[in-house]
Amino acid sequence: MDIGDYEGAVEAYIAALELEPTHADANYNFAMLLQDGGANENAIYHYKKTVESDPDYFEAWANLGGLQLLIGDQAGAVKSLGEALELAEADPNGAAAAAPLLATLQYQLGSALAALDPERCMFGSCPEHAAEAFRKALRYQPGHIQADHALKAVLADPTVETASTDYVKSLFNDYAETFDSSLSGLEYKAPELISQTMHKLLNAAGKKTFNTVVDAGCGTGLIGPLFEGISRKLIGIDISDGMLQKAKERGMYASLREGDIVAELKDIKLDSDDGKLTDLVVAADVLVYIGNLEAFFEASAELLQSSGYLAFTTERVDNPLDGDWKLQPSGRFAHKKSYVDQLALRNGLIAAEYFEMTPRLEGGKPIAGQLFVFQKA
Repeated sequence: MDIGDYEGAVEAYIAALELEPTHADANYNFAMLLQDGGANENAIYHYKKTVESDPDYFEAWANLGGLQLLIGDQAGAVKSLGEALELAEADPNGAAAAAPLLATLQYQLGSALAALDPERCMFGSCPEHAAEAFRKALRYQPGHIQADHALKAVLADPTVETASTDYVKSLFNDYAETFDSSLSGLEYKAPELISQTMHKLLNAAGKKTFNTVVDAGCGTGLIGPLFEGISRKLIGIDISDGMLQKAKERGMYASLREGDIVAELKDIKLDSDDGKLTDLVVAADVLVYIGNLEAFFEASAELLQSSGYLAFTTERVDNPLDGDWKLQPSGRFAHKKSYVDQLALRNGLIAAEYFEMTPRLEGGKPIAGQLFVFQKA
C-alpha cells in the first residue's frame, strides 16, 4: 500500500468510527492497518477498543498481546495473551485452536513472563510459568526453534555454548522488516559507540581511513553510514538473508556474505586481497548470541593484519559467582570481562579501549553492556 492509499484508508476508518465508535470489526481492522503502518500505540488503542466492545474477539486479544510484547509492555502482554489462550482452549474445534497458532501464543506468553519484572509477577515464579509456557509451545509444535532456545534460556542451561544457527536465522528473518523501526525508543547505541571509539583511535594513530572493515553480524547495515567516510572497503556478514537485503539497500557495502560469522571470517582470510588488507573487524550487539567466544576470537585474530583492530560489544556478567558467560532469560548471552581479556591475550591481541556502556534499553531499563577494542600485536 502506497502512502496515499494508507492515508486515505486511515481517514476512512476515522470517519466510520466517528459514526460508530464501538464497532468491534471497524476498530479491529483499523488497528491492523495502523500496526502495518508502524503506529503501534494507536494500534494498541484500537485493539483495546475492540475487546471492550467484544470481549470474545480472539484475534484482537492475540494481536494486542503480540504488539504489547513488541513494545515492552510485558504485563499487558501476559493479560492479553492469557485471554486469547482461554478463548482458544474454550473452543477446541475452532480455527483458533490450531496447533501452530497455539504454539505461537504460548511462546509469546512465555517471552512476556520471562521478561516481566519480578515485582510485577503476581502469581508465583514468573520464570517457572514462562518455562511451562515454552514447554506447551513445544508440545503444540515440537520443532518450534525459538521456544526451544527460550526454554533453555529461562532455565539458564549451562550446557548451551551458542544460540543455534536456525534460531538466529529465524529470529532475524522474522525481524528484518521492522528491525530499524523497532529500535526507536530503545536508545540503541552500540553502533554509534563503536564508531565514535574507532574514529578516536584512527585520529590518534594519525590515519584518515581503514583499508578493509568487516562488519560481522551486520544486520540491516546500521554500521554502514557510520564508517562510510573512514573505510575504503566495507564487507558485511550476516546469517539472515532478510537482514542482508536491508543492508544491500543502503548501498554502502562492497560485498555482503550470508552465513555464520566465524565461517565467513575464515573465508575472507582465504581471499588474497581482503585477507591481506583487513584492519578492522567490528561486531555491534552480535556476540550476545554466542556464549563461547573462542572460535570468534581465533578467526578474527587470524584475519586481521598487524596493528589491526577488533571492536565489539557484549552484555556484561557482573556476578563473580557466574561462569565466563551466562545465558540470560532474554535468550542472549552475557560475558565476563576477565574471560574476554583472556581470549584476547591468547590470540595475540592487546587492549586498546574498554568501557562499560548501555547498548540499549529493555522494558525501559538499561542493559548492562561493555565495549572492547583490541589491537593485533
